Amino acid sequence: MPEPEAFAQLVGALGIDEHTTVVVYDGGGPPQAGIVVWTFLYYAHPDVRLLDGGLAKWTSGELPLSDEAPAHEPRTFAARLVEGIYCSLDQAKASVDDDDVMAWDVRSVGEFEGTTKGWNAPPRLGHLPGAIHLEWAELFDSDDGTLKPADEINTLLGAKGITSQATVFTY
Repeated sequence: MPEPEAFAQLVGALGIDEHTTVVVYDGGGPPQAGIVVWTFLYYAHPDVRLLDGGLAKWTSGELPLSDEAPAHEPRTFAARLVEGIYCSLDQAKASVDDDDVMAWDVRSVGEFEGTTKGWNAPPRLGHLPGAIHLEWAELFDSDDGTLKPADEINTLLGAKGITSQATVFTY
């Protein structure tokens, strides 16, 4: 992750400050937009949103598209780190034997089991000791790429022991 000042400079040059509502989307493939949303949250942006279903859902509704680059004035964004959103390697290592912390592996079953190399695969395959598995894709409707309803997501997470009371880090 870049230093807060570097992130602030980048988004400020895009015309984003803490008063800007940021809507993030991608083409509907792997949820890269989610990583961008998480980054804005990490740097304490107060109003960032994920377009449910991404560009694929937008275009399926025959909503308008543009090929023009928007004009914007640079702004100043005061980035600061939010505690509890990022898990460092040292924190993850310390939590392996901590029953109060859960590691949630969101990769495919094959990646979790160490039988398949995924995107940007580590040198050794497998998962962290004690990690639980629930692939990120299971949280989305396979027909249109939108998030499943909250009650369905809560049921999926709860079946794995992931509740609002749990301390969880994902990878």
